[in-house]
Amino acid sequence: THYKDIQEQLYNDYGISEVILFQIKVDERFLRFEDRFKVNKNLNQSFIVEYKGGLGNQMFQYAFHRWLEKRGFIVETDLSAYHLLRSRTFFLNKIFKRVRFKECNYLHLERLKEENKISYENEDKRFNLQQSSNIILSGYWQHFFYSDEIKNELRELYSFDIQQEKELINMAERLSKENSVSVHIRCGDYLQKENVLLFGGICTYEYYQSAIQYIKDRVKSPRFYVFCNDINWVEEHMKMENIILTMRTTASLIS
Repeated sequence: THYKDIQEQLYNDYGISEVILFQIKVDERFLRFEDRFKVNKNLNQSFIVEYKGGLGNQMFQYAFHRWLEKRGFIVETDLSAYHLLRSRTFFLNKIFKRVRFKECNYLHLERLKEENKISYENEDKRFNLQQSSNIILSGYWQHFFYSDEIKNELRELYSFDIQQEKELINMAERLSKENSVSVHIRCGDYLQKENVLLFGGICTYEYYQSAIQYIKDRVKSPRFYVFCNDINWVEEHMKMENIILTMRTTASLIS
């Protein structure tokens, strides 16, 4: 129960950051694992989970990925969308260092696509484990059912390492001592023509100026923190005065 204290002591006292801790849990709900999950006995059955979207979508897809593995299926990842679309990056295992996966063979992936062996998510129904394996699974898999059964494991997987946690704690302490104001600017894929047609344009420069002035009129000595997935775009296009600090959201956590 004190694994975080042990990790912190190893890091602070000895400079050891790469640590693997084993914890033995004697608990009926773990001893009866097979009864709860109805594990698939045929380990030759496999699926390929297609990953797409930003970090939030990647977290949902990996939860589904682990849900399948818990049932004994071999699961590989399809990251081809990130190789083809430079506007998106696969961040999951860089942000959360405990995440592990195997990327599928590209030639095998292309063969499955040519044979149209792709199963698309039905958001109104749970995934049918009885359908043919050795196919590509395409979707966002955001139904709570997949994550709820393995939520304790996901909490461990989706946790920061000590150095990242320290940076976030230091930031939180700094924010708590100031009249901090968060400014979120969405760029990236929202600037692409097809997404502008679908979602509408991002907020204008005038909107942000007006919002910042609104805060200045009502908050004493505000300090503005800009969160954006494209900080260079902000610096070039949003030349706002009295912006004390700008920072990246995802990229700032990647060591």
